[in-house]
Amino acid sequence: MHARSIMEAPDGDFRSDAVGEQAEVFVFAIPGGWSVTSTFSTGPLVFQSGARAEVAGRQLADAAIKAGLAVELRIHTRDGRLAVRTRFRGEAVPGSS
Repeated sequence: MHARSIMEAPDGDFRSDAVGEQAEVFVFAIPGGWSVTSTFSTGPLVFQSGARAEVAGRQLADAAIKAGLAVELRIHTRDGRLAVRTRFRGEAVPGSS
């Protein structure tokens, strides 16, 4: 599969060049652990370890790519700051295996 471009829209959002094929994965701290959510799965995944949550987030992003979606992965620090904001399209997600 060839990588497709992902462009920043005028409103600051990121979209793939194929309309409607954008997925998002979020990793963030919650009381007592970490949560992983996405726009294409039901319910959050909850982990005690931030490292494990990050791996799970990358695995979800990788699964979305394999399904043909462009993905934006956002990983936040414990205090809520955005640590990683990465967009993928048609390539393996580093750290997903």
